[in-house]
Amino acid sequence: MSRLEYPMRLKNGQASGESGLRAAAAAMVILTCVTILAFANAWPDNLVLDDKAFAGPARIPELDSVRYIFTHDVWASVGTESGLYRPLLLLQLSLESKVVGGWLAGYHLSNIFQHLLVTLMLYGFLRFLLRETSNRHASSDLCALLAASVFAVHPIHAEVVNSVFNRSDMMVALFGLSGLWWLLRHIDRHAAWAWFGLAVMYFLGMLSKESAVVIPGLAVALILILTPGTLVSRIRKCLPVLWMILPLAIYLILRANALFPPELTTPAPVTAGAELPAMPDTIVRDAVTAATAENTRFLAMLDKVKLPDAKAFLNVSGVFAEGLKVSVWPYPLRLSYAILSTPKLVGYAALNLVLLIAVFIQFRRKRYGLAAGLVFFYLAMLPASRFLGMGDAEPHFAERYAYFPSTGLAIVLAFALSSLAQRVAPRFLADGAVPILLVLAALTLDRNMDWRSEVSLFENEYQRGNRGSATLRWVAAAYLKTRNFAWVVQMCDDNLDKQELYGDSSFVESCATAYEQQQRNEEAERAYFYAIAKKKTRAAASMALARFYLRHARPQDAEKQFIAAIEWSDDPADKALNTAEKVINLNPNSREHGILARRYIKEALDLRPGWAKAEKMLQAVERALNAPRAPQGMGSE
Repeated sequence: MSRLEYPMRLKNGQASGESGLRAAAAAMVILTCVTILAFANAWPDNLVLDDKAFAGPARIPELDSVRYIFTHDVWASVGTESGLYRPLLLLQLSLESKVVGGWLAGYHLSNIFQHLLVTLMLYGFLRFLLRETSNRHASSDLCALLAASVFAVHPIHAEVVNSVFNRSDMMVALFGLSGLWWLLRHIDRHAAWAWFGLAVMYFLGMLSKESAVVIPGLAVALILILTPGTLVSRIRKCLPVLWMILPLAIYLILRANALFPPELTTPAPVTAGAELPAMPDTIVRDAVTAATAENTRFLAMLDKVKLPDAKAFLNVSGVFAEGLKVSVWPYPLRLSYAILSTPKLVGYAALNLVLLIAVFIQFRRKRYGLAAGLVFFYLAMLPASRFLGMGDAEPHFAERYAYFPSTGLAIVLAFALSSLAQRVAPRFLADGAVPILLVLAALTLDRNMDWRSEVSLFENEYQRGNRGSATLRWVAAAYLKTRNFAWVVQMCDDNLDKQELYGDSSFVESCATAYEQQQRNEEAERAYFYAIAKKKTRAAASMALARFYLRHARPQDAEKQFIAAIEWSDDPADKALNTAEKVINLNPNSREHGILARRYIKEALDLRPGWAKAEKMLQAVERALNAPRAPQGMGSE
């Protein structure tokens, strides 16, 4: 293949343009039909996992405030810190809630519609790339249509389409593809306008999800690989990418202020006798104080960045290879794919090296589209690898991470089909694609059924061999909600003795709850001690065991566990709230102790503003203090 040539050269005149429009319209109808076919059962009147906190009647009221959305962590409304900043996603969900309200299926229909928009945008982008080659083939439109159809019905996209919260990946894909298409279309004739359009889409993409940070890198890669001219001229075309620093800086400022607000930082005070001379006008001092606070927030954000080590390079290869494997063979699908053992990671590293060599070979053979698609995939997958991540998140692969990168694989497929179309009749391409599309659509329909409820989703995860602590936690919690205690007990009997599971307090507590419900109190108590044995979970497990002792009229044992939990709490807010719960539960009828507990709860809220658990406990204490007699156990969960 030759590189892109600008401007577009349509030598067949108006008739060719009209036929092209008719072909594009027909393709859009076909893509709409295949997308609806694959996701016809993906709009249940139900929400699972994270979706319940952000959509429907149970959504957090604070999410209706635009100011709150742009100044807080995405999970701040439920009292946790995730290190994620996605205001545009929250804004879209807030506006959508005003339209569909409590009709939960409406959120899913919106997801399907947005997936269709991405598919249509991808078709247009692929069609543009194929038609702009100097030796364009008559079947270019068909090749773009087939590649986009595979993207539309691919089962690996079921998670993003079925999960309301994870639609952020679709937003990144939509903004990324539109910005790159705009850039490549206008870069030779209106370079400034082309880069401005990409900057806008880049900024909107980052406000949707952090993975959009790679969009400038994708732009540089596509320009270097696909556009004509000498290497020097192509490098010159890329130089305006430095202007992307401006939207990136604005985004980082917004992010730093949201994730590290002023009340959580401690900037050094600026006094008249220190950095600045004494002066009656305080404007300069205030400005310097604000700048110091801003620098402190940036330093706090940078301090959270986890630098890569030697193992990180192997983990990156593992994530890349898992993404490729699931894209090629999407069955069975799971919620999460854990880190592989080192020997397998070494094998995956070798596989990725072979593919990168293949990119170089395709480039040398002037098959620029194939090279561009593979480079696109690798660059777009880089954020998912957590090669340079925030906090302590362990690298793993999930299907949602492959949504935007899979558009790169669609580029590979489109150019591969175009090359094949020069050797066989287009009719054979279409006939061969139909059964593949039907198989993929059937797999997607089956995967959609898993997402109709948490029970079906987690049960399938367990049955498909994912027996990690996260899966056990999910399955146990789902069955506890349906009060299927016998099934949880059976699962706990089979897995609770595994050392690696002791540290998962949620799973252990689910086991303890199920054992208690089945009148197996000795096993319940032993389950709590399993969790206490691990330093990471011993505070939470001790609190849970204290509540267990209270339910079984063992106040002295409960007091010991409350004291232990308070001593083991590393976070001052947790320590204050645990102290409040101890005071309340051990002295349920004492007004004096109720007032003391209220003071501890307010201390916890001062340390962690907006903490939903603390606010709920405070409301219970206030009601008890205002009542003629305080009810027992008003702080217990």
